[in-house]
Amino acid sequence: MKLLFLYGINCNKDIYTSLLSYMQKEEVVIAAIPHAVSKTAQKIEDLSAWVYHRYRHETFDAIIAHSMGGIIAVQLAAVYSMPIPKIICLDTNFVPANAFYRNLMMPVHLERYRHFLEEMFDKEKPFYHPALRSRLQEDFDYRPYLYKLQQKITVIYGDRGNPHSPTLIDDLHLGEAALRHLELHFLANTCHLPMLEDPKGLAKLLYTLLAQNKEKEVK
Repeated sequence: MKLLFLYGINCNKDIYTSLLSYMQKEEVVIAAIPHAVSKTAQKIEDLSAWVYHRYRHETFDAIIAHSMGGIIAVQLAAVYSMPIPKIICLDTNFVPANAFYRNLMMPVHLERYRHFLEEMFDKEKPFYHPALRSRLQEDFDYRPYLYKLQQKITVIYGDRGNPHSPTLIDDLHLGEAALRHLELHFLANTCHLPMLEDPKGLAKLLYTLLAQNKEKEVK
């Protein structure tokens, strides 16, 4: 399979190193948006435009996109009609979620990866425009892009160590209309960075989801 990976704000391709060690047989392209582009982009649409024009002539079996990258992936399909058989978002919020979803990692994982994350965030943060950052913090709503699509978007959220929470879905604030366009899955004992917290478990889930899409294509 040929897969396009997108990462979130303040991250770089290194965020996927552990995950891709479990997906070595795939042809992987990581969309590394140039700093010159991200530094001047004031809205996510500016980043989506760059990704589209860079990769519009390539064919992918799926896009796997983290956080803000998930918004970019949905915009590629909704705005540019980029033919993407499968879009899998990793902990992407289309509207502001409740506090339950706002922690970065489980405490045990944060202890392990704190230095790595601080180093990466410090390096990448200066290359993102403050206006872009504000569009990901409060009062945003990217659900209208979902409504334009015929295909369902798959989203994997971390269950934050609480898989039986009665408000696991309600806390996402998605609403019934958006939920009809989504297929939700939850990865145990992970938060916003499942590719670091449980790369093996995430890879297994991704392969299951990608295999389901292949079965649909055969039928």
